[in-house]
Amino acid sequence: MNHLIESDGSGIFIQVGAGAGDLDPRANYRDGFTELIKSLPKHRIKKIILIEPNPLNIPHLRECWKDYPEATIIEVAIIPKNIHRDKLNLYYCPDDKPHYQVASINKEHVKTHYGKDCVINTFEINTEYLESLINKYTTQEIELLSLDIEGIDDIVLLDLNFNNIHVKYISFEYLHLGNNKQKVIAHMNSNNFEYVGNGCDYNGYDWLYKKKDIQTQLYPITFSIPEEKIVDTIQHKTKFVSSLIPGDTSTYIYDNETDYYNEYKQSMFAITIKKSGWDCMRHYEILANGTIPYFPDIEKCPPNTMALLPKNLIIEGNSLYDKYQNQTTCSQEDMNDCHNLINRLLDYTRNHLTTNKMAKYILNKTGYMDVKNILYLSASISPDYLRCVTLHGFKEQFGDKCHDYPKIPHIYKSNDIDYTQLYGKGITYTNLLEPELRNDELDSTIEEDIQNKKYDIVIYGSYQRGMLGYDIVSKYYNPNEIILLCGEDEHNCDYQQWLNKGHHVFVREL
Repeated sequence: MNHLIESDGSGIFIQVGAGAGDLDPRANYRDGFTELIKSLPKHRIKKIILIEPNPLNIPHLRECWKDYPEATIIEVAIIPKNIHRDKLNLYYCPDDKPHYQVASINKEHVKTHYGKDCVINTFEINTEYLESLINKYTTQEIELLSLDIEGIDDIVLLDLNFNNIHVKYISFEYLHLGNNKQKVIAHMNSNNFEYVGNGCDYNGYDWLYKKKDIQTQLYPITFSIPEEKIVDTIQHKTKFVSSLIPGDTSTYIYDNETDYYNEYKQSMFAITIKKSGWDCMRHYEILANGTIPYFPDIEKCPPNTMALLPKNLIIEGNSLYDKYQNQTTCSQEDMNDCHNLINRLLDYTRNHLTTNKMAKYILNKTGYMDVKNILYLSASISPDYLRCVTLHGFKEQFGDKCHDYPKIPHIYKSNDIDYTQLYGKGITYTNLLEPELRNDELDSTIEEDIQNKKYDIVIYGSYQRGMLGYDIVSKYYNPNEIILLCGEDEHNCDYQQWLNKGHHVFVREL
């Protein structure tokens, strides 16, 4: 566990099956999680989430963590996703007192510890799925997730969709994985976790896995949306679900942005799906208009695709849709649930998914937050959602200090362009910028300016569609001063060759 002690992580720690902390009078018991956290400097601790189902342990747990205001104790049992009940019986043996180490929703698991003829007592307890519970308390990276779920560790581990929670280290007891041990190992490996040693248990019964780092200069990226497109308030809803159905062209009845957006604004839910690629401008248009996306199969999305979207909130929206779709009326409580989620989705969209935020994301990832001048190159000026909306974000931030070459005419306001004739009828990504935000005179000196390094960095807005001027750019710019974006629906290019050259590469369908 020295990995954690020496780390500069998020400072968010979660223990599932917290027991009574370290307040056990029995000499043979030490709680490794508790000792680890209490050994850390206080500045390293931002949030401690302790999940414990047995009410007999809660007073001890409160006493254990009384000096840590960062600690939140949640009295609930974690259950597998194949169980659909809000409450269940929790089984325990009274001989386990005064500190109850073994309590489980699986009665037979308790008997394996205390004998088949042992006395079994029960509590009726509230239940939660691990992912949804975690996301109620944090959507940030979890530095350590420690699991001891007494008899169902394997099922809960196999249930975990690591697209929906971000974990750096995970510790779990391997003794009770049973016949699923190899499946659990394969599940961890397939989600880019590697075994690094013993976990929290002092007896050596826990494994510790660490999330592997993706290649240093390879990053996920998504579409984004101009902040001006995001509604300030939620419009009155007249429809449960929008009549716009992806893939059903008969529902594509809107030929202008205003009517198209209004359709979403008046709908509580709107269906969106994976088409050629997982990422789709429709997701952002739905979010921006104060509507809940209903996205079936989002759980199947690869971890690094749509990595910047609030997948956990969208999954929560899926649950609400499934809950209410067959109801003839909705109570005020139902409406409040939906409106609460819409507000959270809108907040996330404003804070993470605007074009300006995406531009800042790129600069932050590459370490160029202080640049003054940017050259944004394109081999083609035809519409490309990722190239266009990301350029808009840079132009909003840098104005004419971000020079697009050649000019992408349709992102500027003009009376000479029929935007409706462009791909997607020009909705969302065109007619955005004042012409004054581009200095056309710089076109005549483009080669000279590259040679003189007028620009701090060079961005290729769609490298899969061509690398305009790459020979001269690569001659005068260091490899890490060149940033490549790929917004294709199907990513078939060899990005490894560009990483090998030392460039930063952002891939939409990673």
